[in-house]
Amino acid sequence: IVLTAEASQQIAEGEYDASWLEPIFTPMIVPPRPWTTFYTGAYEDPALAEQCELVRAASPWQRKEISRQLRRRKQPPYIRALNRIQATPFKINEPILDAVVWAFSNNLSIGKFPKKKHIEPVEFPEDYDSLPDFKKKEWRVKARNILNLNRQIDGDRAVMAQDLKTAKDLVGYEEFYLPCNFDFRGRVYPIPPFSPHRDDHIKAMFYLANVRPITRKGFDWLKIHLANVGDFGKVSKQSFDGRMKWTDDNHDMIMSIAADYQGNLELWAAADKPFQFLAACLEYARYQTEGDGMLSGLPLGLDGTNSGIQHFSTLARNMSDAYLVNLIPQSVPNDIYQAVADKCIEFVKADVDNPIAKLWLDYGIDRKIVKRNVMTYGYSSRLFGFKNQIMDDLMRQLDRQVKNGDLESHPFTDEFKTQAQAAEYLAKQNWSAINEVISSAKEGMAFLQELSHLMSYANEHMHWHTPVQFPAAQFYPKRDVKKVKVYLHDRTANVRKRTQISLKDVKLNTVDVRKSKTAIAPNFIHSLDSAHLIQTVLCMLKKRPAIKDFMLIHDSFATTPAQTEKLYHGIREAFVEMYNDRNYYSELLETCINRLGYVPEAEDVPDLPQRGTMDVTVILSSKYCFS
Repeated sequence: IVLTAEASQQIAEGEYDASWLEPIFTPMIVPPRPWTTFYTGAYEDPALAEQCELVRAASPWQRKEISRQLRRRKQPPYIRALNRIQATPFKINEPILDAVVWAFSNNLSIGKFPKKKHIEPVEFPEDYDSLPDFKKKEWRVKARNILNLNRQIDGDRAVMAQDLKTAKDLVGYEEFYLPCNFDFRGRVYPIPPFSPHRDDHIKAMFYLANVRPITRKGFDWLKIHLANVGDFGKVSKQSFDGRMKWTDDNHDMIMSIAADYQGNLELWAAADKPFQFLAACLEYARYQTEGDGMLSGLPLGLDGTNSGIQHFSTLARNMSDAYLVNLIPQSVPNDIYQAVADKCIEFVKADVDNPIAKLWLDYGIDRKIVKRNVMTYGYSSRLFGFKNQIMDDLMRQLDRQVKNGDLESHPFTDEFKTQAQAAEYLAKQNWSAINEVISSAKEGMAFLQELSHLMSYANEHMHWHTPVQFPAAQFYPKRDVKKVKVYLHDRTANVRKRTQISLKDVKLNTVDVRKSKTAIAPNFIHSLDSAHLIQTVLCMLKKRPAIKDFMLIHDSFATTPAQTEKLYHGIREAFVEMYNDRNYYSELLETCINRLGYVPEAEDVPDLPQRGTMDVTVILSSKYCFS
C-alpha cells in the first residue's frame, strides 16, 4: 500500500488536513501515572491506558511473575526506576525545531536527514525494445531502485509532517513527559513514537525542562559533548583533554554557527550528529554571554563503548576484551571498531589480486564501515546479517547519493550484482577480523545457545531474573505454517493473478528450538544492559542531592550539564555494583537445571565459559567506558 502521487504531493507542499497525522500515543502534558500493576500506568485516559501494558509482548510466565512481585508490600526496583524515568519533564528546543523545519523545507542534504523532493524517475532509452535482455534488466533495476527510493521519501515526508506537528503542538507547553514501559527483556522504551530514541534531528529537539545553573565543570562537559557529537577527525576517540582542546581551538567556528546556522550550513552539516552539534553550538555561545550560573537543560550524553562486548567481557572477566571496550583504565580511549577495521584491512591487502578487494582498498575501509557488524556480532548476527547491514548502511546510501546528485558515481559500480558481491566479500573479512580480535562474545554465545538448546528439547522456554529483579523471558512457540494458494480475477483489467498466503497456527505448548537458540544471546545481553540502566537510575536517586532528570537510550545516559559529573561516576558505580561477586552464567545455568525437574546427563550440560582474572572494581577508575 503506497501513497498516490496526489497525496504525496499534498504532503510535500503541506496542503492537507493535518488532523489525520495525530498518532495514537503522544507525549503527555501532565506527569504519567506511576505503574502500580501490569495494566495501570502511563496515560490518564482509560481508553489509552488499557492499550499500554507494563511489558510489551510479555510471556504468560512474565505476567504471572510480575503480578506476584507487585503483590508484595515493597515495590520492585525496576518499577521504581521506570516511574522516575517517565517523570522527567522535557521541553522542545525551539531553535532546533526551527532549523529542522528550514532544512526540510529546503530539501537540504545533511547526513541521513530525510529528503522532501522526489528523485527524477529513470527515462528509458528510445531503443529500449531492441536492447538485449540483460541490458533491459539493468534499466528495469535502475527504475525500480528509484521508485523504491521515492516511496521511502513518501514515507519520510509523512513521518516528518507528523513529527513537526507534534513538536509544534508541544512548543505551547512549558513541559511535557514521555510515558515509558519495558520490552520482554527489561529494556525501557518511551511509548510515544516522538521520542529521543529516534534519529538525530528528533533527538536534538529534546531539552530537559528542569534547567540547572551550569558551573565551570559543567561547561567542560559541554565542550566534551560538542567534540563527541561533531566528531570531526574522529576527535571523540581522543582523551577528554584532547576533546576540550578541539572545542577551544574551534571557538570561532562554533560561534559563527551559533550566530548564523543557515549561512554556515557547511560548517555543521558534516558533523557526525549535525542537529545535536548545532544544539550544542547554540548552548556554548549562550554560555559565552551568560557565563557560570547560566541555566541549562541540554542533555549531555555519556555513551558506552559497545555495550554488548562490555557485558560479555565482564561476564567472562576477560582482560583483553575489557581493554578494547575501555573497561580497563587507560590514558586515551581504545577503539574496538578501529581495531577490527585494521585487522580487516590486513586481510583485504593480502587478497589484493581479487578485483573486489581492490575496489575496497580504493574506497577505503574505516571504523564506520565495520561498526555495525561489530556491534551486532555479540547479538548473534552472522555473515548473512553482516552483508545486509553493509548493503543498507553503505551501498544503498551511496546509490541514493548518486541519484540525488550528491555523488558523481557509485564507487562499487552501478550494478547491483557487483555491490552485493562487494558487501558479501567485506562481510566475510569482517567476520574473520572480529573473531580474531574478540574472544569473550564467541564463548559466551556458545554457552547460552547450548543452554537454550537443552531447555528447548525439554520443551521449556528460557526465562531468568535480571540483577534488578526484572523477570526477563523469551517466548518463541512453534508455528505450523500452511500455504494457501489464492486465485484472483480482475474483470475490469482482465488480469488473472495467483498469490500465496501463509497461515500460521501457533502451538503455545511447543518451543521453537531454532528461534530460541538464535535469540538467547542478544536477549540475555540486552537484559543485562537494561539492568545496568535501571541500576544507574537507582544509584542516582540515592545521591544527595539526587539526580532525577534523565534522557536514557539503552547504553546512553544523559542529564543536565550541571549534573553530568555526578552521573559519570554513578554509571560506573552501578556497573561495579551489578557485577561484583556475581557470576551470571553460573546463576543462569543453576536456574535452568532446577527448572528441568530432572538431572540431565553430564555431556548435555554446557561447560561454563572460561573465567579470566579481571578485577571488576577497576571500572570505577576507567575514564572512557562511558564517555
